Amino acid sequence: MGEQSVPRMRTIQQAADYFKEQDPETQVTFWKLRGLVLKGELPYICSGKAGKTKYINLDVVINYFNGSSLNRETKKVVKFDGKIRKTV
Repeated sequence: MGEQSVPRMRTIQQAADYFKEQDPETQVTFWKLRGLVLKGELPYICSGKAGKTKYINLDVVINYFNGSSLNRETKKVVKFDGKIRKTV
């Protein structure tokens, strides 16, 4: 079987900071990423005590801005409270 890599999960702010570090003149901001998450354009998982912290896969975000479209299967939202759960 092929080897799977560990997903680079980041908060929305960390992802925005990554883009700013790679390209200081980027137009990809916290608010742009947050809007895409809230509109359902980017998949995310929730974590934290109240489940308010949203984590996005950095590689998925990079592919999104490179023009790769997301299929519907990757747009699942999973709440994570420290326990492993099945996703449907």
